[in-house]
Amino acid sequence: MVKGRTVGNLFISTTPTVEELKRSVERLQVVIDEAPIGIVNIDLRGKITYVNKRFEEVSGYSREEMLGKNGLKLGMFSSETVKLLGKRMKDRLMGRPPLLLEMQFKCKDGHWIWVALEGKLRREQGIPVGFQIISTDITERKQAEEALQQSEEKLKTYIESAPDGVYINDLKGTFLYGNRKAEEIIGHKKEELLGKSFLKLNILPAKYLAKAGKLLALNTIGKPTGPDEFELIKKDCSRT
Repeated sequence: MVKGRTVGNLFISTTPTVEELKRSVERLQVVIDEAPIGIVNIDLRGKITYVNKRFEEVSGYSREEMLGKNGLKLGMFSSETVKLLGKRMKDRLMGRPPLLLEMQFKCKDGHWIWVALEGKLRREQGIPVGFQIISTDITERKQAEEALQQSEEKLKTYIESAPDGVYINDLKGTFLYGNRKAEEIIGHKKEELLGKSFLKLNILPAKYLAKAGKLLALNTIGKPTGPDEFELIKKDCSRT
């Protein structure tokens, strides 16, 4: 910030005093220390030189336990993750852009959480002196994603073993999925139909094509259809 005073239309700047600069640095330090994200500074050898309050809270380690220690040797990460982080630090020194990494982190009490890490190269007078690591606890998001994946897997298992044939297609009639019962009914393996439109395959008698096209058009504008009855041509040319 440039300070000064205005005399008429002339702005006269004044240089901040040492005391004013010191207060500005102290205010900035408070903002960083109270930030809602974890912040850790390390030097080029991996030694921790600064830790903010949020990282203390998340990790369970006190600053005294971390300062001066090698951050990659405190047991916070798996051996595979340590290798990855070491490679990423070398990449940053080579001028490659930072990447946001999602990985597991071991807290002091032994339980694991998920964190998103981003490392920024720190410079003094243009010379690299270390890294600033920004960490965000994403455990809740990861748990929600895992729960969703498990639900999707359960639903897929249910559909796959359902007593009724199930085929899923997009609004153009292209097959996206078929369960085992559908394969039994029509005689085609789902791999034979996926990515193809049922309007162009020989599985619907010609008299049903117009009706099927009309139903697709209604679905396209958001209108539900069915139940509807169709005769199907099986792979062996018989009908069902």
